[in-house]
Amino acid sequence: MRLSTTRQDDIRELITGPYAQARIRWNSWLRTETGLRADVWYADVHSNLAVNSGQRTASLLSPKLSVLLGPWKDTELYLNGGYGFHSNDARGATIRVDPTTGEPVQQVNPLVRARSVDVGVRTSAIPNFQTAATVFLLDLDSELVFSGDAGNTEAGRPSRRTGVELQNFYRPLPWLSIDADLALSRARFTNFDPVGNHIPGAIERAISAGVSFDSLGNVFGSLRLRYFGPRPLIEVLGLFEIG
Repeated sequence: MRLSTTRQDDIRELITGPYAQARIRWNSWLRTETGLRADVWYADVHSNLAVNSGQRTASLLSPKLSVLLGPWKDTELYLNGGYGFHSNDARGATIRVDPTTGEPVQQVNPLVRARSVDVGVRTSAIPNFQTAATVFLLDLDSELVFSGDAGNTEAGRPSRRTGVELQNFYRPLPWLSIDADLALSRARFTNFDPVGNHIPGAIERAISAGVSFDSLGNVFGSLRLRYFGPRPLIEVLGLFEIG
């Protein structure tokens, strides 16, 4: 039985992003890739509360650069950097009043700027084995945080994520492959607030591993393991496991 409706919306949303890329091989050990993406966002929101209905548009240009060194003995180094974005809830881009209290609220930016850089090495020097290690940094102008009271996401404070990723793939037999990936990260809000700087729901450890077999006539299959480590429930210091 439905007891009440906080809000009800019909949303039409469109995102388009043409992309141009240029690849240059300067010599036998140096390559570069430059790119530019132009994203245009449009949303038309029809809410049961007319004041929260409306249309919004936004656009962003996101340049990107990759530098690749090598390969030397089937090993290469790489550096990637550039700009990106995440999109906010369209309802937050057109909202004017809180649907519960009727108080004025501030609209969020539809597209939020992201900046990232990662440095890594990948190699296939060992026969049938490929591995890569990457160190990364990601800055967001606004972090999306889940609000349990409202049942939606809110545009929060700016944040930074740093970490390392390890990727491994091994094929000991033509019909058998083994893979294992590990990601470790540290996610924090970057501006000060007495409530704390941990990002609710930000996973700090993740593991994905599996064994697959194929090319055995009509028989194929796989077994996979995924592990998501502890993450903060709230901004204060301390980690709590979420089941």
